[in-house]
Amino acid sequence: MEDNQKIPILTMIQNRIIAGVFIVIPVGITLWLTVKIFNLITQWIDPVMANLNLTDTENRWLILAMRGVSLLVTLAFLFIVGQIAKWALGRRLMLTFEKLIFEIPVIGTVYSTAKQVVDAMKGGNGGLFKAVVLVEYPRKGLYVMGFLTNENKSRNEMSEKTGNDLICVFMPFAPPTAGFLFFVPRQDCTFLEMSVSDGMKLIISGGVAAPEYPYKPNSSHREEKK
Repeated sequence: MEDNQKIPILTMIQNRIIAGVFIVIPVGITLWLTVKIFNLITQWIDPVMANLNLTDTENRWLILAMRGVSLLVTLAFLFIVGQIAKWALGRRLMLTFEKLIFEIPVIGTVYSTAKQVVDAMKGGNGGLFKAVVLVEYPRKGLYVMGFLTNENKSRNEMSEKTGNDLICVFMPFAPPTAGFLFFVPRQDCTFLEMSVSDGMKLIISGGVAAPEYPYKPNSSHREEKK
């Protein structure tokens, strides 16, 4: 009888510990990323503090205050850049700057790749990912989620040599640290109404953060382009 009474208590303790782990892990990751990002965008103030001999532990509050000020300055700078980019003159300057960057060997390639990654993270009409699709892979009856990156409407070698209307689908890993680029016949793709951001959340969470369906009328979603 004692053993039967102990088992539920031990199970309850185990369940509470597991529940605590699943609560603490996302909070810990969020705090860790917050500290990392804070240090990353405020580290430009380090040489100033070094020249002022503000590296001792006794000055930690002053150091923290200066980092806070540097954070505000950085955010103000980003706001100004974003505001300038909204102006016609600012957009022209950005385009001219990008053209100059693209002309530089290696650096132009790195900048182009980084810009595409950022555009993909933004989502929306201007992002690298255009829609969410399902493709049967690695065998019939199993589906993998991917993102439409290019419909290849213009003449291209892949479609002509295969005789299929191929579109470019990027299939990221979960979590999406990398992925595969597939050239998939359009008729083999199932286009989803799910937004790109919801699709990315679904992949990042390993399928846990599934959006509620049917979607609300005011929610952003994609349909197959005709």
